[in-house]
Amino acid sequence: MLKSTISILGFIALSACVVGSTSSPTRINRTNPIPSDPVPTTDVLSGTIADETDTGDNLNDPIKDDDVSVVKPKPKPTPPDANFASLINGVRLGNGLGYVSHSTRLDKAAQAHAQDMVDNNYFSHRSLDGRTLQDRILAADYRAWVMGENIAQGHPSEEVVLKAWQNSPGHNAVLNGQYFEEFGLGIAGGNRKTWVLVMASDGDKPPR
Repeated sequence: MLKSTISILGFIALSACVVGSTSSPTRINRTNPIPSDPVPTTDVLSGTIADETDTGDNLNDPIKDDDVSVVKPKPKPTPPDANFASLINGVRLGNGLGYVSHSTRLDKAAQAHAQDMVDNNYFSHRSLDGRTLQDRILAADYRAWVMGENIAQGHPSEEVVLKAWQNSPGHNAVLNGQYFEEFGLGIAGGNRKTWVLVMASDGDKPPR
C-alpha cells in the first residue's frame, strides 16, 4: 500500500495558535521580549574524592582528616536534545504512544530553520524563500512519509515550550502524532529563543 505524506503544522507565539497556516511569513518585533517565568532545572551533582599527600617532614605520619578534600566539579549541562527526548517521550508514553528517537538529520533541518528565522526576523513555517517543511527535510537528506512541525518563540526552556505546545490542541496533536518515530529540535536566539520541533518517520526505514 502506498504511503501518503501527511503534514501537520502549527505554531505558537504570544499564546496564539494557527493550525495549518499557509499565510505569508510574519515579521516580528524583537524589542519587546515575551515575559516568561523560567522553570528551574535539576542539576545532578557529582563529586570525586582527591587524596592529598602529607606535606610534613615525616612521610610516615598518617594522613589527617584535613588532608582529604572533596572536589565537586561544576555539573555538565544536559544536551538539549537528550533532555527534550526524555520530556517528549514522557508525554507520548503517558498517552500510550511509542517513543521517538533523536534524528541528526531532522535536527539539522530544525536548527537551520530556527536560525534562519532569527537571522531574518520572521516567524513562519514557510521560509522567506518559499521553502516548506518538506523542502527543508529533503535538503537534510530525510525522505519522510509523515511529518509535523511546531515552532515557538520567547519560551526560556524545553520544559516551558513543551508545556505551551501541550496546552495548544494543534501543537499537542503534533507531539502525540501516532506515526512519528523520530524528532529534531532547533533552538536559536539569545534571551528570546526561537524553537523548532520537527517530527517525522523515515520512508526509507521499515515501521517499528
